[in-house]
Amino acid sequence: MGTHFRHLPHSGRYQIEGFLQSVYTQAAIAAEIGVSQSTISREIQRNRGQRGYPTCKC
Repeated sequence: MGTHFRHLPHSGRYQIEGFLQSVYTQAAIAAEIGVSQSTISREIQRNRGQRGYPTCKC
């Protein structure tokens, strides 16, 4: 009985990128998208770098 994870859809990832460029906090992004702040934090950590999200000052 493992834990079931739900991936963010591509649209959610595009929204995160836009919010990061607009200097939203992780908490504000989570509220806008409707997920937990930890989900946003993990998503940014996993996908930062050259091909991922811009480096944020969250």
